[in-house]
Amino acid sequence: MTLRPLRESDAEDIARQIGDWEVVKNTARIPYPYEPSMAHEFIEHVRQEAPEIGENFAVVKRRGGALIGGLGLRKTTDVPGGGLGIDIGYWLGRKHWGQGYGGEAVSCAVAYGFEGCGAGRIWATLDNSDRDQLGLDINHIVQGEISVEVTITQGLMDEPEIKLRADLTNADLVLENVAWRKRPGRKAILQTDIALGRTHNIELQNFKVAGDDVAIEGWMAIGADNRLREFYFPDFSLDVVTRLEMQGT
Repeated sequence: MTLRPLRESDAEDIARQIGDWEVVKNTARIPYPYEPSMAHEFIEHVRQEAPEIGENFAVVKRRGGALIGGLGLRKTTDVPGGGLGIDIGYWLGRKHWGQGYGGEAVSCAVAYGFEGCGAGRIWATLDNSDRDQLGLDINHIVQGEISVEVTITQGLMDEPEIKLRADLTNADLVLENVAWRKRPGRKAILQTDIALGRTHNIELQNFKVAGDDVAIEGWMAIGADNRLREFYFPDFSLDVVTRLEMQGT
């Protein structure tokens, strides 16, 4: 998929796909029911809005150009720790969920946010439905809301260095293979560096999870389908007294 500016001719496709409660309920600002006239008004508003405030795009398929969703960027200074950030909002028509389009759209938005807007930090709260739309196949491990913060800086070779921090405190985390579970309310923080992989699409380097009764350090590899393909945890401690070394594919 790709992002492009909204057009007046998009109004019908927008109204048809947003006229679905399952789509609207996952957004923060879209009204429901959504009338066709609202789509025309929204596109006109976007055309008049100053880019220093925010920008909106159509999410379309590369082949054929069919509109499958929308994405908006809003600049904000309401960032934990200060600085400039961007608030990303997006929606996808329901029949396009779970195909990785959400993840591609957000990746494009992140790149544009850092290069075009000068933002250095992005954060979001992702629930089960958000992860489904993004194509992140982890809901069998994690249930509930996760607060995520992504920070990007320039490395020594002008390559972007991407760091992710996720608060798992409100989530239900289940590791069936070792019969362990972290219930909502028990503190746990995930931190990792995100890098392009050599044999897999993405590597999660310096991967760490630390909490009340868990300490995990190691490395993970994510495939092009956003699924976990390989991992190695030389330090895997549960319930304080259980310490393991784990590796798998």
